[in-house]
Amino acid sequence: MASKNHRTVIPIKLDLTHPDLSLFLKHTDSNSEQDQEQFNGESSLDHDQHYDHSWYHQQIQEAIYQSQVQQQQQQHIQLTTYQQQQAQLTTYQQQQAQMTTYQQQQQAQLITFHQQHAQTAAFQRQSLVEAYQQQVLAEAYQKQVAEAHQEQLAQMAVRQRQPTVTLQSNTWTEAVNQTPFYAAEHHIQGKTSASTANLGHTRVEAITT
Repeated sequence: MASKNHRTVIPIKLDLTHPDLSLFLKHTDSNSEQDQEQFNGESSLDHDQHYDHSWYHQQIQEAIYQSQVQQQQQQHIQLTTYQQQQAQLTTYQQQQAQMTTYQQQQQAQLITFHQQHAQTAAFQRQSLVEAYQQQVLAEAYQKQVAEAHQEQLAQMAVRQRQPTVTLQSNTWTEAVNQTPFYAAEHHIQGKTSASTANLGHTRVEAITT
């Protein structure tokens, strides 16, 4: 058996979940010597054995502490990893939201472009219709003006002709000049009678006018 001052440290690997370890800790924490005897299956323990149990108990407590520290570190690592994953997920969701917003903006701009194109096409069609209507109206007006002008020309041509009236005037004047009375008067006096000449001239002017 090793002495109290010179102990051999035996590395141990503990299974903290083993039921016997819990039972062992329960008995080592107790000050009852009877509990220790029941646990070890012996009637009594000497001082060195009791000291050895205390030392093993400290080792177990240290192992438990180190295990708890490792668990806390692992939990901290897991928490940090989880937070990083949540941050990445948030960033991804933000990027998706931005992409959705961009797509919506592009769609809205495309709809606006189509609407403007449709409005432009409708305006052009309306302009063409109005231009055609104005052209039709202008042609109709020009036709009316031409017809009116032709009618005026025809009326002027009718006024300038009238051969019957002119012929009647000349015939009537010649007939007056050839009457026996006019000829005898002209032969005797050597000039046209004032009354007869005036009568003939007035008659000719009346008919000509």
